[in-house]
Amino acid sequence: MPPSMSEKKVGPVNLVDPEDGIHLGVVRLKGGFVEEIDLVGEEDPSLPYLLPGFVDPHIHGAVGVDFMSATEKDLERFECFLRSRGVTGCLLTTVSAPVENILKAADTLQSYVHSHPNSVFKGVHVEGPHINPKRRGAHKLEHVQRLHDEEFQNVFSHPMVKLMTLAPELEGFGQAVELAKRYDVILSIGHTEAPFSVITKAVEVGVKRFTHLCNGMPLIHHREVGPVGAAILLENVVAEIIVDGVHLSQEMVRLIHKLMGSRLELVTDAMEAAGLEDGRYKLGRIEVVVNAGIAHLSDDTLAGSTLTMDRAVLLFHKYTGANHSEIVKVSSHNAAFELGCKELGRLREGAPTPVVEIGSQFEYLKVHT
Repeated sequence: MPPSMSEKKVGPVNLVDPEDGIHLGVVRLKGGFVEEIDLVGEEDPSLPYLLPGFVDPHIHGAVGVDFMSATEKDLERFECFLRSRGVTGCLLTTVSAPVENILKAADTLQSYVHSHPNSVFKGVHVEGPHINPKRRGAHKLEHVQRLHDEEFQNVFSHPMVKLMTLAPELEGFGQAVELAKRYDVILSIGHTEAPFSVITKAVEVGVKRFTHLCNGMPLIHHREVGPVGAAILLENVVAEIIVDGVHLSQEMVRLIHKLMGSRLELVTDAMEAAGLEDGRYKLGRIEVVVNAGIAHLSDDTLAGSTLTMDRAVLLFHKYTGANHSEIVKVSSHNAAFELGCKELGRLREGAPTPVVEIGSQFEYLKVHT
């Protein structure tokens, strides 16, 4: 569904921009964009705050749509749902699968984006199949494989592929780094058992991101801090976290925030059950059961989430006490900057809608389109 062409005024509210700071102002929205901003004063903590729309670099599906099998009509319904939850940009995420299936999903998205130039879909996050089988989570073992130069060059070179999750300890990682540099694809460390020494070498060659920190990797040990310790200690990296109260305890979220500050990106890792009732669903071709909003395999392995970005933001504030400026960084600006989406993650004239209004005490969240 295209953005409304009607005009809407929001304010006076506190306008939160990660680079320009916080100012009191009035915003006029029209045709899916911030058309005009009128600054009227300094921050007033008693009034609501207006933030740029969310950017989610890791989402598999929602409202009955799974990216791996989605049609263009499915993607339209998916996008409409995401806009209603405040998302202005995201990367649709694959699961480990044969290369031809990954490319088919990317081709469908490319066709959709061509006919929807202002879509929230900004590309593809390829999660697997070059991951550690011992840390594969909900990825099917039969699809986890080593990197094959020729066929994976077709994945790296696809114009929709922007991000890829890999395990740096596996054979072929060096080739992946070279392909990523050649085709301007961001690499992310995930589904890994790599020790600190291997992680450090990966970061030295330019891999400066972690996929769903703590999940799909060993936790810190007093003789081997591993990937979680590396993310904390290496200050030039960022890490995704899934703040749904399930993938990470609220105490772990607080600890990560205390140690890493705003070097975080909130993601949903949502699958097709997001926005729907409990029941049986699929993640790629994997059977998933959703009970009490928790998505899991038959052996209780977590299989993505039913989280939405608006809820992730409210939970992150509840667990950490993060203020509005920090929320902008972890919910939109960090991911937008990393992906090179200059139009996202900022609250300024020309920015796309939706924009997100949050109460001064985070007592409510409202989406404006």
